[in-house]
Amino acid sequence: MHALAPGPVQRASVLEESHVLFAHQQDWIGKAGEALRHQQIWRKASGHYAIEERFRIPEAWEDLPRVGIRFEVPASVQSL
Repeated sequence: MHALAPGPVQRASVLEESHVLFAHQQDWIGKAGEALRHQQIWRKASGHYAIEERFRIPEAWEDLPRVGIRFEVPASVQSL
């Protein structure tokens, strides 16, 4: 991620899907102009929340390091 430049955070187009509360996306631009797209989608169903993370990685990026996410919640949260 050190060689990637963050683009603006935008509303994602998945808002038409059922039970979507919030969705945003951000492109991270590489040195050659290719972009990794990250989408985060928050849904509510049956009394719980689900957070979906989507990544679209350019085919030109053949040798990837580990890709992951970090999600922090307040200490007061009792159950995940």
